[in-house]
Formats: sequence, structure tokens, C-alpha cells
Amino acid sequence: MPEATESEPGPGLALHLREQFPAVRPSSYGGHRQHWNTVILDGTVPAEELAEMIGHSWAWVVAKLPRPARERLQLLHSGRPDPEGAGRGTP
Repeated sequence: MPEATESEPGPGLALHLREQFPAVRPSSYGGHRQHWNTVILDGTVPAEELAEMIGHSWAWVVAKLPRPARERLQLLHSGRPDPEGAGRGTP
């Protein structure tokens, strides 16, 4: 079986991605991760789309962190591209 990764793109986008790509499925972890997706890395999801999924996931997760943690991440990533507005408070 090909390798896979998990992403949390947010509720609406998670369902959209599952409809768009057969390699994107509900999270294999289940439970409280209903808006998480498992992405099978079999080459059927274009690299650009995969990078966008990772950016959305990063932004979604960072936006839910406590403010001090978000600010520390901003300092760590200063000078680097900010994926999908991560740390700005809007997923």
C-alpha cells in the first residue's frame, strides 16, 4: 500500500477534497477527527494540490492554537513564506 498523510483542511474543504480526489478519504484515525482527511500518496493528487492541502491544514491547526503559541510560530517562521495565512487567525 502507498504511503499516506493526514491533513485537517476544515469542515467544508475536507468534504470537497474527498469528492474531488479518490485518494482523499476520511481520516483513518476516526473519532474526533471527523474533518481530517487521509491522503493516499499514490501520485493521483497533483503535487500543487497536495502542497495546498498542507498549507490549509497548517493554517487551520495554527489558528486554533493559543495566542502565545501562534506568536512563537510566527517568530520561528519569520522570513519564510507564510502558508495560507497561518498564524493570522483565519483558517
